[in-house]
Amino acid sequence: MISNLPEATTQSAALSTDFAVQLARRRHDPILEELWAIKAQINAEANYDLDRLAELARKAAAPYIDSTGRVRLPDTTNGQNTNSERQSD
Repeated sequence: MISNLPEATTQSAALSTDFAVQLARRRHDPILEELWAIKAQINAEANYDLDRLAELARKAAAPYIDSTGRVRLPDTTNGQNTNSERQSD
């Protein structure tokens, strides 16, 4: 289990994430920079523990899982038909 790893290992994981953030900044890619920052925040919230990360992901996904286990995203169309839903006349 990852949480049992020595402190040096978790520091190493943090350093590699910091390196990736610095690399994204050098390339001046704001999207990559934001993604790596979010990844670093999520990893820190899970204390670099893979089991804890999976638990957090399950909790975050729970509202979108229906009784059959399928992912159901919320309707963001405000009841309007999208192009893929329109019937041909």
